Amino acid sequence: MENDKEEDRITKGKNRLRLHLDSVKVEEGANPRIENGHIDFPNELAEVLARVNLSAYESRILWVLWRKTYGWHKERDHISISQFQHFTGLKRRHVSRAISKLVARHIVTRIGNGRITAYEFQTNYTKWRNITKRGDDTNKSMPSGHPVKPIDARRGDRLSLKEVTSRDADNRKYLSVKPSVALELATLLLEEIRRNKPDFKEPKLSSWAEQIDLMIRKDKRESERIRKVILWSQGNPFWWKIILSANKLREKFDQLEAEMRCQAAKTLREAKQRPRVEYQDLS
Repeated sequence: MENDKEEDRITKGKNRLRLHLDSVKVEEGANPRIENGHIDFPNELAEVLARVNLSAYESRILWVLWRKTYGWHKERDHISISQFQHFTGLKRRHVSRAISKLVARHIVTRIGNGRITAYEFQTNYTKWRNITKRGDDTNKSMPSGHPVKPIDARRGDRLSLKEVTSRDADNRKYLSVKPSVALELATLLLEEIRRNKPDFKEPKLSSWAEQIDLMIRKDKRESERIRKVILWSQGNPFWWKIILSANKLREKFDQLEAEMRCQAAKTLREAKQRPRVEYQDLS
């Protein structure tokens, strides 16, 4: 009996070793390339972050934020807790706690507390704080103790979405189709649907990603246009009940985009026609 147990223990150990070696082989086969997409990040911020104490969870949250903002040439983005969970593999409570700490330290700015919450990385590192168990110790925001110099409002080498769209209108350098992009948009659609219908059943995300991939490659829809239409449709009181799959999104895309633009034009027209209020100085 004891020999049998010892053999089982050895067998299990060999299986664990085999699985580990297989995972190493997969990692060795990875070949990430700059031309497949990259994050533009100022050297000055990288140097400052090297001297800042961050927990492992906080670091992982920041990488997701940078990927979802700078990776799309944006300064802020609407990111759900579920998306943070998906990309980090962390539990919901750990994600929420790490975000709250980063917000408290003024490293991350949270915009809105309602249905949709946006997040932005605070590039002015002179505003960062070091939250300790004894309270807020602003003077120790830089662990090395070196004084920090003010940072100006420049955006470094990052391009705005408008610049990217105009510059790459022909070659689509930054809008090339990658599986991760299609999957991100499919995940975004699912998260937005569940904001309106929490009990929405789990779809086959890979099938949704395939449809969005076709929208980008075959239908020539830029990924940012798809993202805007997803957010608009799920915020519209009529269309969120219709767009409940990637197939339906692809089918109705032209109609959705047309109505979205009409609504934007109407809002702009009404704003221009609104009578101006003249204020008198009664002092």
